Amino acid sequence: YGRAVCVVSTPKWWIFKNDVAPIMLESGLAVMYTGKDACYDGNRSSYSIKERKAKKAKRGIWAQPGFQTPADYKNAARGFPPLL
Repeated sequence: YGRAVCVVSTPKWWIFKNDVAPIMLESGLAVMYTGKDACYDGNRSSYSIKERKAKKAKRGIWAQPGFQTPADYKNAARGFPPLL
């Protein structure tokens, strides 16, 4: 698709970086990409847990009735059932 994949971070203290992904996932403001060639820099398990907790608590996007993840939307458009 010709798009950039990167890690978004904010400054933390002097030189260290604060990864924004786990904050967004636990706030219900992001969805994990689980498609082909996904890279998590060793954080897949913790990201998945944070997303699951946000979904269970109905935070952010998970509070919207009938919310479809991008993967579910694409599969529905292709005639496939939603991912669990």
